[in-house]
Amino acid sequence: MKEPYAITLGKRIRFFRERAGLTQEQLGQSIGYSGKAMISRIEGGTVTMDPAKIELVAQKLSINPHVLTNRSELSEEELLVLQDFLTCLTNKTRHLDSIKALIDADLNE
Repeated sequence: MKEPYAITLGKRIRFFRERAGLTQEQLGQSIGYSGKAMISRIEGGTVTMDPAKIELVAQKLSINPHVLTNRSELSEEELLVLQDFLTCLTNKTRHLDSIKALIDADLNE
C-alpha cells in the first residue's frame, strides 16, 4: 500500500537534510520558520508544505524539487539517481539555451 504523500515528503526532506549536514533548526530557520518544530512535524508526516516552501527547501538542500514531490515509491538509492538525472538534464538544458543564444546572436549580426 502506498504511504500518504505527507509521510513520503517528510522522509525525503529528512534524507536530503541529513545528507546536507543540516539540523532541523538550521533548515527551518533558512526557510523562514522560527525553529525546528515545524520541520520536525513535516519530517514526521503530520503536516505538508505548500509548493513555495518546497521550492525553498529544495534550494537550501541543493536538489531538484521534483525529487521531493515525485509520488513514486523510491528507495534512497533511486532518489539519488533521480536527483543526478534531473541535475544532468537541467545542465544540458542550460547548455542548449546558451548555444541557442549564441546562434541567435550570430544570426542577428
